[in-house]
Amino acid sequence: MTRASIVLTLAAALLGGCFVVNEDHLNELRNGGGDAGPDAGDVDAGEGSDAGPEMLLNPACGGAEADYFVIRDTVENLVVDTRGMTNTVRSRCGVSNTGPNGFLALDARGGQQWHFHIQAGGADLDPLIYLLDSGCDARDCSFNSNYCQGQAGDEHFAFIAPTDGIYYLGIDDGTNPDGGQYTLSAYLLVCGDGVDAHGEACDGSGNCDDCRAQMGEATVSQEIEVNDSQVEANHIVLPASNTFTFTGSLTPDGCTYPDVFTFEVPDSSMVEVVALDSSNLPCASSSLTEDFTLTIRNAQNEVVVAPMNQAGTGCAIIEPRSLPAGSYYLWVDYVAPLTDRPANYNLRLTVSR
Repeated sequence: MTRASIVLTLAAALLGGCFVVNEDHLNELRNGGGDAGPDAGDVDAGEGSDAGPEMLLNPACGGAEADYFVIRDTVENLVVDTRGMTNTVRSRCGVSNTGPNGFLALDARGGQQWHFHIQAGGADLDPLIYLLDSGCDARDCSFNSNYCQGQAGDEHFAFIAPTDGIYYLGIDDGTNPDGGQYTLSAYLLVCGDGVDAHGEACDGSGNCDDCRAQMGEATVSQEIEVNDSQVEANHIVLPASNTFTFTGSLTPDGCTYPDVFTFEVPDSSMVEVVALDSSNLPCASSSLTEDFTLTIRNAQNEVVVAPMNQAGTGCAIIEPRSLPAGSYYLWVDYVAPLTDRPANYNLRLTVSR
């Protein structure tokens, strides 16, 4: 794994972002207060820096790159602290964010694959983490993790950079209004180097395609863990019939990480996903799919086919939909956290011209 290369340059006065910022906090920074951070310069994250954990975060999103701790390569176990910061993002993607938030910057190249992981520093913390582009629109739910909402523990998500640019990584808490200390790791994945890195499903082993476990008639028809993100999605290779049936299960661990499968649409084609019963007959009762939904997203992680239920049966389904050529991702999502039983599914994917 390559050594982390991180640049930390903090200006004496932070520029205003797209969120409302606590003016007292900014005045403290301008006057050389405790959150002002170290002198500008290069910081080797592999050996740490003189900046305390609370000094690594900017209270607002957007503005000059020089105002941020900038991640450019893999960095592990970076301690950050939101205590004493402000809750400028009070709700996001339908979820209330109780704790104060702070931001780091990510300098990414188009096509790079990243994996972000955050761990709570205490049992009273419920971390959440998200990535925004330069527009800093907190309503953008494309890349985020709050899958273990209401629980202390870990959160993680994957990101494939669509273009070169600066992105902003938000650190927040769903339940603790005082914030806390968290441990952040950011992994720049190098697919094809033969090393199974954190955030890769596989690399160089058999049945591995572009660091994704491959499914198909010639391989396997049951989901292969881990497959809860775009980067780690199981790759479905459709047979000549353009129809593939596979099974999987959402686990009852209280978190709601999806199962993700990727497939290609060669030309403008009709895509259909049908839930099947144990006899491989189409779902006839909503009780068969009551614990999960089906969604199709594109390579930019945008929803192109929203969850739907079949008229009459109430079964989760992706009814025939025309999609242009490209790579797509089928998300099997929890309806609600499960604690006492898994949600098993049996799905048939059809891509036809």
